[in-house]
Amino acid sequence: MRALFLAALLAVASCGRDNLNPPIRPNPPILGNEIVFTSNRGADGLMDLYASNADGTGFHRLTSDSSYDGESRWSPDGTKIAFVHGNGDSLNVFVMNADGTNRTRLTNRYEVRGPCWSPDGSQIAYQSGHSYGQGNPNQLWVMDADGTAPHVVIDYDSLNGANQISWTPRNTFLGVDGFNLLEFDADGKNKRQIMPLRLYSFEVFPRMSPDGTKIVFAWTGPYGPGGYPSNIYIANVDGTGLKQLTDELNGATRPAWSSDGSKIAYTQSSATIWIMNADGSDQHEVPLPNNLWAWPFDLMGDWK
Repeated sequence: MRALFLAALLAVASCGRDNLNPPIRPNPPILGNEIVFTSNRGADGLMDLYASNADGTGFHRLTSDSSYDGESRWSPDGTKIAFVHGNGDSLNVFVMNADGTNRTRLTNRYEVRGPCWSPDGSQIAYQSGHSYGQGNPNQLWVMDADGTAPHVVIDYDSLNGANQISWTPRNTFLGVDGFNLLEFDADGKNKRQIMPLRLYSFEVFPRMSPDGTKIVFAWTGPYGPGGYPSNIYIANVDGTGLKQLTDELNGATRPAWSSDGSKIAYTQSSATIWIMNADGSDQHEVPLPNNLWAWPFDLMGDWK
């Protein structure tokens, strides 16, 4: 039952260039120790944003309302958090300070998902549906970090279902089309396959390492079914060197790198936040307080 519960909630929560380009980070991230994630650990049981140190200390709530807050990403300089807020088709991108203050709405579109920062922090990319009620938000948009100058990078008829977009340190995008792990240029062109995935591999959430050499993602594996459960895998940026890092019977998902690339945080099958070394060793749960009468449910967001 717990595995089915995790799969169902993950589904609800996600209803979510040049190969030689060197890594670029004009504003290097603060090498901090703080994770941000969505959780129901408050006494009210609402899915809001929380942050804590990687060892579980400093746990605190960032948002508190009846709408869903999720898909959180730190800005490269660690001073702001981009996230989606809303319900159903009314999800939009918001930005707030790292302490949860000064929350500002940046988009006014349909079913916006997956905000991610450009390497220099000057822009935010996101996916959006082209019409109200569209089940799969498959336009890729980019706007300035203050919400101005929004423009379509890839229209829905050319994105071909690629989703779970993340902006990489190489100034490219990673994405998944259900069949392949992809990389393409920041202007939406030159889409290329990194490695093939099995049919219906959607809950993949690929992230490139800070040094631009590795990709971590959730996957059912080369021989598993195309749905749940997934586990955490790592590969070189060209798709070689594939290695499975977790072996959870009921799955692991939503991996995120530490800012120095030495560790990976993720949501484990128990629906709690876990951390491991980048080689898969020393897997352990982040000890977080729980004010909820039932079991907690955490969705990993980002690590700065």
